[in-house]
Amino acid sequence: TIVLFVIYLVAIWMMKIPLEPYSTAAETEGNRTAVSGEEQSEAQKNGAAKKGVAHNRFSDFVKHYPKFSVFLLSVVTIFILHSMINDFFIQIITPLGGNSTTLGYAISLAAVVELPAMAAFGMLKKKINGGTLLKWSLILFTVKGLLMLLAQNMTMVYVSQCFQMVAYALFIPASIDYVNQKIEDMELVKWQAVVTGALTLGSVFGTVFGGFLLDVATPKTMLLIGIVISAIGSIIACLSVEKVVDIR
Repeated sequence: TIVLFVIYLVAIWMMKIPLEPYSTAAETEGNRTAVSGEEQSEAQKNGAAKKGVAHNRFSDFVKHYPKFSVFLLSVVTIFILHSMINDFFIQIITPLGGNSTTLGYAISLAAVVELPAMAAFGMLKKKINGGTLLKWSLILFTVKGLLMLLAQNMTMVYVSQCFQMVAYALFIPASIDYVNQKIEDMELVKWQAVVTGALTLGSVFGTVFGGFLLDVATPKTMLLIGIVISAIGSIIACLSVEKVVDIR
């Protein structure tokens, strides 16, 4: 997984997405946006990015945002398990008495519980720090997978699917908010896309690796290995995701 993630970083670096129009604008406004060390806000002191500096190379980005770069690795690893469950759901539930009908029920349940969680994110953020919400959403991906592994019948599968509300449904708005608070304005779109690319990469790895495991082992074995990988990602997330101060 780490080797594949390195390949992913190299691919991003090779793209070298140009930001000349933004850079030029930043230089034009340089004198007006510059602030002295004494005038920096508390949010900037706690890790919020300074405005006016573009990082066109991934290596520069890693140097400027080391913890955010590690956070991307956690997203890749956690979405490996997420993809395994979604792509091979029928193989997982068939030994538990599931079929195409119960598969539809389980998927529909997950889709329904997502909506209130996403809608309630704004209210949750007022009471709980956005960085903390992001950490918990990534941890709960692993918990959801563990419940799926321990399931002995479809009822437990449905319970596991309910965790979609506090995992994926919470991760999407929390990750967007995290990028908004940690990345410079001129780079928001690019690095939002990179986060999307990280979860897509994890999904691709999960599909390929999960299919291989199903060929040589059982769905339970696939889930167990996926949970171990996801647990590592959850630990990485806990170490790399920081609290955010709302400055926008």
